[in-house]
Order: sequence, then C-alpha cells, then structure tokens
Amino acid sequence: MTTVGQAATAEIVTVAAAAPGWLARAIGFGAVALALLSAFATFVVLADLTPVPPTHEVVVTVLLANVVTVIFLVATTAREVWRIVQARRRGRAAARLHVRIVGLFSVVAAVPAILVAVVASVTLDRGLDRLFSRQTQSLIRIR
Repeated sequence: MTTVGQAATAEIVTVAAAAPGWLARAIGFGAVALALLSAFATFVVLADLTPVPPTHEVVVTVLLANVVTVIFLVATTAREVWRIVQARRRGRAAARLHVRIVGLFSVVAAVPAILVAVVASVTLDRGLDRLFSRQTQSLIRIR
C-alpha cells in the first residue's frame, strides 16, 4: 500500500522529469532568434543591400532557409501545445488555467492582426478601384 508521502514524492519526481527546464527555453529562444535572423537576411538579400546579388539560386536558398526556420518554430510550438494538452488530460494542477491563459493570449494576439489585414485589404482594394476607374483609364490611354 502506498502512503501519502510516497505518492507525493512520486508526483514530484514525475513533474520534475517532465519539466522542460532551461534546455527547452533555450531551444525556443534559439528558434525565434534564428527565424528573425533568417527573415532579416532574406530582406537584406531581396532589397539588394548586400554584395551578394539576388539571383535565382540565392533567393531559393534564402527562402528554403526561411522554410526550415518556420518548420522549426512550428515543431517547437506543437511540442509545447502537446505538453499542455497532456498536462490537462492528466489533471495536473493549474493545467486548465494554463489552457485558458494561452487561449486568451492567442485571441488577443490574433484578432488585431486579422483586423489590420482586413482593413488594409479593403482600403487597398477601394483605392485601386478608384485609380483604375474609367475616367482614369481614359486619361492614361494613348491615342
């Protein structure tokens, strides 16, 4: 028969073994830093601000580097989501609160980005409609 002390000790050991620790945080930080560096390198190459000319091979290489960093970020994020789901299934303390906080943060981060994209799209669409109206086309036509 297991005593309360033994059960508590076993729980502490399993939680400590499952804790991500400094290594997981370092991997996450490294993934974000690598993605930012890759995005900056892509911008610099495509803007022709480097001695490396943006040839087809260079652009494909830089874009493949971006794909690799995005896959790395998605894998890191998926691993963390999986850990949260597993903690919720096991009934760990504060797992439901953690899920709520992550969900609310996701909504708070995503909604403004979506609103800005929609407003920019509508504004650009209406602005281009005016630019290419019949009156403007008649002025631009070469006779």
